[in-house]
Amino acid sequence: MTYKPAFKPNTALYFDGGSHLSMSTPGAGIANANPTHNEAWSISAWLAGAPYTTETIWTNHGGNSDPGFSIQYNSAGSFRLRYPFSTSTTTITSTPKLFGQYGPAQFQCITVTYDGSGSSSGFCFYYNAYRDLHTSLGSNTVANTASTSNIKIGFGTASGGTDTEKAQYKMISNVAVWSKKLDGHEVGEIYRGQDGCIGPGNLLHHSAASNLVGWYIASHPSDSATGTIHDRSGQGNNLTANGFAAAELLDV
Repeated sequence: MTYKPAFKPNTALYFDGGSHLSMSTPGAGIANANPTHNEAWSISAWLAGAPYTTETIWTNHGGNSDPGFSIQYNSAGSFRLRYPFSTSTTTITSTPKLFGQYGPAQFQCITVTYDGSGSSSGFCFYYNAYRDLHTSLGSNTVANTASTSNIKIGFGTASGGTDTEKAQYKMISNVAVWSKKLDGHEVGEIYRGQDGCIGPGNLLHHSAASNLVGWYIASHPSDSATGTIHDRSGQGNNLTANGFAAAELLDV
């Protein structure tokens, strides 16, 4: 990934399935990074490599009887959005044409947006700033997506291993949560920055920076793979690192 020169340290984490980031019981509401079904939101992240099986980019789901939603990535190169878990689960699966065709160290950007309409037709998937128009979203009811369970980033089912083996799994960087449905231009700005240089750069300079609810693994000088991953959005929604080795916080 190409970063602005000032955004090098602490910019990615290896996820090997057991290790993950968490935010304890944030309560309902997008201001706490836990949107309800009638609130607009967007979640963006940079990924490299492939998960061993299914890796969760973002979830607030705590169990089969718990509401919530998950954005997941599997080893086949597909992404899926699952919601709500409190009733019958609806799954939208998106398999982009180009995602995953690059080398394992090539970061690519995924963004999922939602307009708060209460309908699955309000979702959009973007890959490297290009909207996926091939996925059928349907018009199913979206309800009960807010949860009292921990938010988790990177939670999955793969087992750990050597550094070489871990390099086969997904790296994740610059996860951001927004309190609006970003439009195509705003998603493109995440991918290219404001100067056309591919990479997230400083999202505090993004045109929708006022809608940032959380921004993680983004070169905060005090980030620690064995402690806290700080929220660079200024909202104070910090995350706890669970199960990482110190070496798994990378400079990429």
